[in-house]
Amino acid sequence: MARYLRPEVMSMHAYAVQDATGLLKMDAMENPYRLPPALQTELGKRLGALPLNRYPGSNVEALR
Repeated sequence: MARYLRPEVMSMHAYAVQDATGLLKMDAMENPYRLPPALQTELGKRLGALPLNRYPGSNVEALR
């Protein structure tokens, strides 16, 4: 493989990804604060009642 690559390409170093453990990714729109327990419970109830395993209908009138 090396015989097909230019010397400039062969001398390049791989990109090193830094460890992000414990860091907040503010560019990813993450919230650094947890939801209050009561809100977590209520949200869980509402999400649990939704048929998230199904695609919406083809006409999607409810969203318009």
